[in-house]
Amino acid sequence: MTLYALSLHRPMDVALVDARIRKDIENREWTEDRHQALRTRLERVAVGQWLAVQSAQTYHQAYRRFVMDLTGIDVPPEDTHPGHVIGLIKIRRTLLWSPSKWFADDGRHLGLEVADRIQLPRPVHQPGRQGLFLLPTLTEDKVRAQCAAMGRAL
Repeated sequence: MTLYALSLHRPMDVALVDARIRKDIENREWTEDRHQALRTRLERVAVGQWLAVQSAQTYHQAYRRFVMDLTGIDVPPEDTHPGHVIGLIKIRRTLLWSPSKWFADDGRHLGLEVADRIQLPRPVHQPGRQGLFLLPTLTEDKVRAQCAAMGRAL
C-alpha cells in the first residue's frame, strides 16, 4: 500500500483533523510557473485518496488565534505532537477558488477540499519534510492499524 503524508504547520494540522473544527480546505501556496505541476501531482496522488496529516515542528501563534477567532475553539498548545502523524484527510478535489471561510483567496493558493477526516487516538511519531511525502512502511502500518481498530479501514 502507499500512503502519502502532508506536512502542516501547527496548529493547522489539528484544524484539519479535529471534527469539532472541520477545516474544509487546505491551502497550498503556488506560483504561476509551478501551479500546473503542483495541481497535476496533487490530483494524481491526493484526490480521492487518504493523506496522512503530519505535524511539522513549526508552530504559529497567529494560526492559533485565527482558528480561535473563526471557530471559538482553542487548539492544543505549542508542545503538542510535533513530528507526528495525527490523523488523515480525504481529498475531494483541488480548487482555484472556494466560498469556504478557510480558503486563502489571494490568488496565490490552490485549495484541497477535504471530504472526510480521521483523528488518530494515538499520534504516530514520524519526522516530516516540507510538503507531500511518502510515509515509510512502518509508520503507514501503525496508522492503518489504528484506523482499522476504529472501524475506518483505508
